[in-house]
Amino acid sequence: MAFMSFDTFLYAKTDLRVLTIKEIILEKKENFFYKIKAKKDKLNSYDESFIYSDKNPDIFKENDEIIISNLGKKIILFNNYSNNYNNFKKAKKIHLLNFAFLCFLNIFFIILAILNHFNMLNCFLILLGFLLLTMNLINLLLLNKQIYILQNYSQEKIKYFLEEKLKNS
Repeated sequence: MAFMSFDTFLYAKTDLRVLTIKEIILEKKENFFYKIKAKKDKLNSYDESFIYSDKNPDIFKENDEIIISNLGKKIILFNNYSNNYNNFKKAKKIHLLNFAFLCFLNIFFIILAILNHFNMLNCFLILLGFLLLTMNLINLLLLNKQIYILQNYSQEKIKYFLEEKLKNS
């Protein structure tokens, strides 16, 4: 189950990269698993590879120029400028499902606490649930901010920003 992954809680640690795809390895299991190898250029000084999973087999092609937001080697968000395709709706849907799941879980814990006269375990579960819900809400807001940036800024502006970031570091 994709919505049970804890990667969405670590969303604040994502990186933004501009890549030109050198090679794609596509595997078919339940979904299509892409292993994308990036070309070396001034923004990507290493032979890096990233993974992405989707039901669509035609998302990436060789020599596509994409902007990704990645967590380690996993692609969280991407905007494929060559195909004019992105995964913004899918990412929002996964985050909203996680948020809804945590809301229902907190409601369940609150009902249990009421039925058990607010014993210590139920209060702990409520606090833990609110902590996870708050983290998910923050990550959902960060996701919306990154989607806004990737949708509204041109590819050249993002490249310029990343080049300046490399010069300053």
